[in-house]
Amino acid sequence: MLCLDNWVSFVSNVEAGIAHAVGSVMRKCSQNPRKAIATYFLVCFILATGFLQIEEETEGTELWVDVNSIPRQQLDVVASNFGIENRPFSLVVSLQDDSSGENIFVDQAFSELFDLHDAILSLQTSNGNGFEDLCVSAGPGVCLIDSPTAFWAGNSTLYEIDTAGPNPDDLIASTFVSPTYPNGFDVETDITFSNFELQNTVNGTRAFAIGFVARYFLVGEFGGSADELLEFESLVLDLVNDDFNFQTLDVHIQTIRSIDDELAASANEDFFLMTIAFTIMIGFAANTLGKPCSSLYGRTLVANVDVAIIMTGGLAAFGFQMYLGVPFQQLNLVLPFLLIGVGIDSAYVLTAGFDRSDPSKSLPDRLYDTGAGSGMSITVTTLTNAVALLFGSTTKLQAVEWFCYYAATSFIFVYFGHITAFAAVLTLDAERRNSLRADCCVCRKIPESKNESLNKESPLQKFFSDTYAPFLMRPLVKSVVIGVFVGAASIFGYLAATEITTEFDLSLLTTDTSYLRFYYEKAEELFGSADAGRVPTSLFVGQVNYSEYETQAEIRRLVDVLLSQPTVDESLGAEDWHLDFTAWANDTNGGNYSQFFSEDGKYLVGATFIPALQEFLAEFVFQRFQDDIVFSTTDPDVIIMSRISVQHVLLPNAEISVDALLETQSVTEDSTLEPSPFVVSFAYQFYDQFRIIVPEVVTSLSFALVAVLVICTVFLVHPLSVLILIIVLAMILTNLLGSLPIWPLDLNSVTSINLVMALGLVIDYSAHILHHFGSLDHNLSRNERALKTLSEMGPPVFMGVCTTFLGVCPLAFSSSEIFIAFFKMFLSIVIVGGTHGLIFLPVLLSLVGPSVPRDVEGSKKLVV
Repeated sequence: MLCLDNWVSFVSNVEAGIAHAVGSVMRKCSQNPRKAIATYFLVCFILATGFLQIEEETEGTELWVDVNSIPRQQLDVVASNFGIENRPFSLVVSLQDDSSGENIFVDQAFSELFDLHDAILSLQTSNGNGFEDLCVSAGPGVCLIDSPTAFWAGNSTLYEIDTAGPNPDDLIASTFVSPTYPNGFDVETDITFSNFELQNTVNGTRAFAIGFVARYFLVGEFGGSADELLEFESLVLDLVNDDFNFQTLDVHIQTIRSIDDELAASANEDFFLMTIAFTIMIGFAANTLGKPCSSLYGRTLVANVDVAIIMTGGLAAFGFQMYLGVPFQQLNLVLPFLLIGVGIDSAYVLTAGFDRSDPSKSLPDRLYDTGAGSGMSITVTTLTNAVALLFGSTTKLQAVEWFCYYAATSFIFVYFGHITAFAAVLTLDAERRNSLRADCCVCRKIPESKNESLNKESPLQKFFSDTYAPFLMRPLVKSVVIGVFVGAASIFGYLAATEITTEFDLSLLTTDTSYLRFYYEKAEELFGSADAGRVPTSLFVGQVNYSEYETQAEIRRLVDVLLSQPTVDESLGAEDWHLDFTAWANDTNGGNYSQFFSEDGKYLVGATFIPALQEFLAEFVFQRFQDDIVFSTTDPDVIIMSRISVQHVLLPNAEISVDALLETQSVTEDSTLEPSPFVVSFAYQFYDQFRIIVPEVVTSLSFALVAVLVICTVFLVHPLSVLILIIVLAMILTNLLGSLPIWPLDLNSVTSINLVMALGLVIDYSAHILHHFGSLDHNLSRNERALKTLSEMGPPVFMGVCTTFLGVCPLAFSSSEIFIAFFKMFLSIVIVGGTHGLIFLPVLLSLVGPSVPRDVEGSKKLVV
């Protein structure tokens, strides 16, 4: 017991020191309020000049993946050898809705397809560059286009001549029976077409499909930059989405720039909602910070100035991070909605504390008492929010990391605004009241005959003390509460353990009216995946001696192992330069190099290998392999890197996508080649996010939870209070995780941000109750202390719930899926956190709450 008393005395003294520091700051600002306000805004505006240094990041591959992951490192190696990744744009094509389910192999559809194809080829950038200038080469004068138009070499004139007969529909349907295009390339029906099948008719076998995907390949960069490519993609988007008059086809498009453009658009469209949020909070604060509709005791001006304090604090925090070089991302635009809710809550807590202070004292002394009491309360809330976010920034995902930096700094800046500028505003407002000046028109003096009385107890306080608290403390109600909350935690825990998915749906980055959203939906409808077909992956072999027998045997073994993986479509085979080269070299009608083959006749070996390979690549039918082999620029007889490509089976969800990643990465683990070969796909860096998201969330939450509890140890004083807080937080987090499949939301980088912030926010709803309960006279029964705690702390905690909810409420009407996800998560946070803080926790405290006297001489009693 002595150890416990010593601990209580120690933390009480620590708390008293912090409370004294906060109170002293607020007293100093109260002594010279105008200087304090001017200084705060001046500092904020100086820091806001950091916007001049803004570095905006919009690349999805920088924001939403682990840039240090193995797939990302492998892709960087590929880019350093093969150059910048190509920029394909895809068209998902089907018949318009009124013809849904009919065969797309008809003249009316393909005539319109060729019109669109010709229109794309005729586009030119402002510098006069067209598709033929910017495309990936598939041979001399040939652009790489993966489209059904290849049956007519992409030439509309050839198509018109071929289909000039009496029955063009039948001719088209019979054309697509062929397994190869006229150029010798295979027709990959499972990848290109939706619901493809061959049907026997009276006229013979005919092809049937309800849709297809066409891909046009642009180079990765042109003239050392991507500017021309970005402009051309913009022209294609305008053509498909706005300018082309579709009569038969339903066409949806995706380009490389689409995700970045749509993320920016989704955020920019919601500036109007931001205005609504600030307007709502001004109105709410004007009617809750003071007496509603009162010329003397109202605080409309205080509410408006507080919103200005919050806005400028947020701007200063953003500018500060920009000075530090932290990139800005569009996701940060959700922060004003959160800051206005949390910030107004701090203003309410400080105002309530000021109104409870001794009116006989001087204003600076009243502000000191407010700071030592209520100021300590918002100090702990800010610390828990900031610390939780800073630990959340340890994630491997840069979008989350940077968001946490901006959010933590914003909360801290808004906090300093409240203990400095807002303290000064309260002083000026009190002087206005004392001089009988009107709230909204301080130049107007209110006659003493019209002076209003100020009731000390609001209707909300009366409700909590007279109705709610006595009802909640009834024995039967307590039993029901314990049963309901424990049962809810069990149910949500089961949902969290069995129903949570870790998808990152790309439509989350779009608006509900986005052309990209429609593309994903149509691709999902036709192909069962937003990828609009199968995901390609490649085996990459580095600088080894390709002419050796052992090297070629190992390449063949690796390809066979790769094709045998369950998530790889073996039926499609591989785009395999080595296999085709070996067959060509051994063919008397091909290279006729059989005399240079190994003794077992399997591989071309020795000094003839490279010259034969270069001859092979020069032949028209094999020129498609030229992009699969990189020769040294200093020694053309040395191969720097090569690739052999395969296709995955349909990967319908995150679990199977992770399986594909792990299976293919294991293919080369025991390879004898040095440097070690690897298998990678552009999509793998996103699949890796699915793999790491659960351990990332667990790690971030664990570190944040420990840090928050360390802070609360000082605030709550008694170890039993900390233990109770741990139990309540565990139940809250369980309920929040279990709520994800109900919305439904996936566990991903966006929801993980909310879970980290939830730790700091729900502390606000529980820690104040716990602290106040422990500070009351220990001679009172637990039930009496629970009643008193609810009566005194229930209203401010309830207002905290309301302000947070109102701040994010406009997000419900956002066109951005990310913002809507934030609204859903914060609605869960305020409901789950609020009910646990105002219902479950008081009941629990009335049953097992701590009862140890505190060293009141050594600490300031916290009053909120």
